[in-house]
Amino acid sequence: MIPLTVHAPNLAHRTDRRAHLEAQFAGKPEFRLMIEPVVPNAAPSLSLWLTFQRIVRQERNAGSDLFIFCEDDHQFTPDYSWPFLQAAIAEADRLGADVLSGGVSWSGDAVQCSDHIFWLKGFNGMQFTVVFRRFYDALLQDHPKVSFVTDIRLSELSDNIFVTCPYLSVQREFGYSDVTPCNNPRGHVDWLFRTTREKFRILNKVRSYYQAL
Repeated sequence: MIPLTVHAPNLAHRTDRRAHLEAQFAGKPEFRLMIEPVVPNAAPSLSLWLTFQRIVRQERNAGSDLFIFCEDDHQFTPDYSWPFLQAAIAEADRLGADVLSGGVSWSGDAVQCSDHIFWLKGFNGMQFTVVFRRFYDALLQDHPKVSFVTDIRLSELSDNIFVTCPYLSVQREFGYSDVTPCNNPRGHVDWLFRTTREKFRILNKVRSYYQAL
């Protein structure tokens, strides 16, 4: 088995996040975890974008078909399994995906494409994100003049974004965020993921009902 490469930016002083992330991937030989230094910038959100672009450039130069971008607050859900992720990646690739998320904290419009894949019009949540080769060039050609949030920028650059259902990943709350301080209130991140997961659960239930008629 050739492991999937996972690139995870981490600030050197955030040792708690690094320890958490390494524990998540421990015992999972299907992944090759790469802890990445962060490109310095006065604006944390732009720093994350520049780090993301550096990773994309590295993967394009290596000729990879895809990679996983992972934030250091990623946490696998009980629904994660390697066969499920493999099947979801294959299905998303067949649908022409630029991005496949393992779980989002918010989304715009959503359309169910199969039993376990939704198409999204806009999303938040980069903690476990599969990026496909067909998207590399567009990402590298983008040169922002102002700071912005990476997931919002991806939503602006692509209409081919999908998410797994059920979620394979959520964000663990650490009580602080280096990029989005609005997520700092205790319980806020958990609430975002819980309410968005419930939206997909209801949509899936509606689809199942009408398929059974």
